[in-house]
Amino acid sequence: DRNDFLEHLVTYWDENFTKNVMLHIGEAKGDASERLLELMIFVTRKRLARYDTAILSLAHNEPHVSNQIAEVFESRIKFVASLFAEMGYKGLDLELRSRMIVTFMSQEQNILSRKPVKEQVQLIKKVYDLLIC
Repeated sequence: DRNDFLEHLVTYWDENFTKNVMLHIGEAKGDASERLLELMIFVTRKRLARYDTAILSLAHNEPHVSNQIAEVFESRIKFVASLFAEMGYKGLDLELRSRMIVTFMSQEQNILSRKPVKEQVQLIKKVYDLLIC
């Protein structure tokens, strides 16, 4: 039925656009700051946030999958927070930086996607520099 389809759709999105990224970054070499930059560039180059806006819209319009979608975004925040924690960030600095990265990568990429990938990566690196300083 429709509800089952939507639940499977969200599960597919989670597996392919979140968990696979976490696995890739978990296997990446380098310190936490290098892995964070790799995460941002990887998501950008592979256009892995391209469905996030639609999924968020789904969360607002389909209450039975909204918790499932919120859990995915929370897992992204926790993953990014683990990288910031390795870099020594704590408390509010850790939480806000993590949320900013996830929000930026989820939403801004849809705007940046009209630019060539090389320009997108340059902008990603500037955002990274702003949040790591």
